[in-house]
Amino acid sequence: MAVKLLPDDKLHPQGQTVSFEIGNLKYPYLTLVNLTVDGQIYFLYPSLQKDTLVVPVNKPFRLDDLEVTEPFGADHLLAIVTDKPLTDFHEKIKQLDNSINSLHEFVQSLVFALRDTKYQIGIHANFTTSHL
Repeated sequence: MAVKLLPDDKLHPQGQTVSFEIGNLKYPYLTLVNLTVDGQIYFLYPSLQKDTLVVPVNKPFRLDDLEVTEPFGADHLLAIVTDKPLTDFHEKIKQLDNSINSLHEFVQSLVFALRDTKYQIGIHANFTTSHL
């Protein structure tokens, strides 16, 4: 799986909007999570009622208009595609959303969710600042 930050991989200042593009997907069920520099977990996709659980595997998926906000530093986008929906895992992530120091619980839940599942995982580090 290929994960890219658009417009580029440079340092991004507060207020700039960026996009993530995920390609070479083998499975149709997508989960996107942002792990922040201070240990917060943000559930990005599917997070809204309008988000579909299934994404096309034959073309890149793009998440647009993400604004750079605090905390600044090194964040990591975690992209997971699976052969079946991770509905219970999504509910667990929603409980952890915006929480600090829950990475251990997040990893345990992820390992549990991926058992007996075919999956791909991609991680992309991105760097932000309050000013350039």
